[in-house]
Amino acid sequence: MKAFIGFEPWSKGQGVTIEDDPVLFWEHVARHLTETAKPAASIDSRFDELLWPACVAPFVTAVQDLVKAVNTATARPKRDSVDVQSSEHQRLRDFRLISASDLFNASFYLGRKCAPGDEDNVVMDYLAASRDRIPRGHQHPGAPLRRPTLGFHPLTYAEQCKDYDEAAGEDPLAHYIRTGTPDGPWKHAVIPLDMPASPAGAGQRILIHAHFHYPDLLEGLLHRIRVNASTADLFITTTNEDKAIDIRKTLRAYKQEATTVVVPNRGRDIGSLLMHLSSFEAYDIVGHVHGKRSPQQPGSEGDNWRNFLWEHLIGGHTRMMDVIAEAFAADERLGLVFPEDPNLNHWDMNFNLAKALAERLKLRHALPGHFEFPKGTMFWARPLALRPLVALGWGWEDFPSEPVPSDGTILHALERLIPFSVEHAGFGFKTVHVPNSRRMAM
Repeated sequence: MKAFIGFEPWSKGQGVTIEDDPVLFWEHVARHLTETAKPAASIDSRFDELLWPACVAPFVTAVQDLVKAVNTATARPKRDSVDVQSSEHQRLRDFRLISASDLFNASFYLGRKCAPGDEDNVVMDYLAASRDRIPRGHQHPGAPLRRPTLGFHPLTYAEQCKDYDEAAGEDPLAHYIRTGTPDGPWKHAVIPLDMPASPAGAGQRILIHAHFHYPDLLEGLLHRIRVNASTADLFITTTNEDKAIDIRKTLRAYKQEATTVVVPNRGRDIGSLLMHLSSFEAYDIVGHVHGKRSPQQPGSEGDNWRNFLWEHLIGGHTRMMDVIAEAFAADERLGLVFPEDPNLNHWDMNFNLAKALAERLKLRHALPGHFEFPKGTMFWARPLALRPLVALGWGWEDFPSEPVPSDGTILHALERLIPFSVEHAGFGFKTVHVPNSRRMAM
């Protein structure tokens, strides 16, 4: 039984939640308790005698002290309730605009199929998560914002769109929809899965470079390659001779031709690629994949991520190698293709390392705060598009020895610099999206 009539509506009734403004929220709590709370009939006779002094009054005093301490420590003026209501009205306008459009992709945002009728709740979840990133042009620690729609980066929009004013309170996606989805660095093409076949696509020279520190994962990749009509040469790197023996045994079982090379256990997959890429320039396109296991990730997240990347880049239920090869054949300025990832990561702990490499690359533009990149370092590329990175000159000693931290190394900086190398070489990028292959939220 509730002790007070109306004890529960502090949040909605006052137009502010604890997430909006903790200080204002607790001020409303204290005011509600001292001014408006009335005893229920069942306990009226003993309220003043027992319940108020023993239970409620100490809580009210503690809340009032908390409000006073926070206001004193921050010297922060009280937010006017009109401002709070205005913010809520803006969020409602954003919600209505986004819900009425066909852009928001609830299942993609969630990383699982959205239950029928739950789309509105997912839109509200996105709006709350987006607001938590204010100022959106900055980088924030913790789990990344999820992408609300394909081909659009809301944080890049907030950072780089000159017509967007964050101080007005409007969400970037809502502003993007309201202004007619303008073009800019926040927007990119997503390759359709029904790319028409072309004579140029059939004649392409294709190579897959696959790095396997865990050889037992190779069989899964070979199975995915075989669903495609395209043929590709296979170049495999691994980290010791015993693993190479296991790899060759699997290749024989599948009657698959491949070149298998043992490399030092440094640089992981990206080091192996950079050290061999100059020998791949006879090929039109090169696919780069690896046996990602991510033991530092909780539960099955590492397997989910690997399967997500392989499904998008090689195939399984869809012939993705064929789709991507056709996309390259149809667009000679396409230099890079990678999966449309729902997690909007940024530089994390890698900006200073990336900045130093960018200076060596002599990039024409400063590095932005938010951008697209092939998360997990798996992608397809033209060798010429990666030549700027290769030209920096690499030795195995340039890469960290194992064990490698989960962030903040030159490997993670290189992962993020791939699209900048592609742009510097005069090419562009596109992404691919397989609707029923979803990546979990981080």
